[in-house]
Amino acid sequence: MEVQVHKDRFRASVGDDEADRWFSDLLGEPCRLVFLPSETCRPCDREWAPGHRVSLADGYPLHLTTVESLRDLNRVLPQDTEMLRYRPNLVVEGGEPWDEDEWRVLETGGITLRLVKPCARCRVTTVNQGTAETGQEPLRGLATFREWQGKVYFGQNAVFEGDGRFRVGEDVRILEKGTRRPPIPPGSSAA
Repeated sequence: MEVQVHKDRFRASVGDDEADRWFSDLLGEPCRLVFLPSETCRPCDREWAPGHRVSLADGYPLHLTTVESLRDLNRVLPQDTEMLRYRPNLVVEGGEPWDEDEWRVLETGGITLRLVKPCARCRVTTVNQGTAETGQEPLRGLATFREWQGKVYFGQNAVFEGDGRFRVGEDVRILEKGTRRPPIPPGSSAA
């Protein structure tokens, strides 16, 4: 069936009827479970990640955040947020807040990660997954020190190469650094 993710329209394969019924019952409305078959190519943004593809994720295969940056952000928020609010695939611990703005190439578990673009955050971060309540945070707090060109940023979008596995507790090596993206100085939180 034809599906749309943001501006991309493409053909996806349909799952099985039992899964469709389960999701439909759970959500209280008709649903279809779909997946992207290997023969369908949905490319990442060619400006930032030429030659890479993504499946049904926003725009990049991976999203990386750090524990230290979340701690720094939480110091300016009226109430702490949890990492789940930002929907990362990979969470790194160790170092200083916002170090990831300079990281370009990392290696872990036999996989090379290329951090290709800072992640501009959307309103989905304002939804508390536990209660479904919405508010203005964390976007309002992020905007006080992580705004650039009208958007607020938390985390880095990434692509990967190599065969291996991501494992909890695995060492991460920084292979290459570059200029800060977005160009926001570290340590600029209001705390």
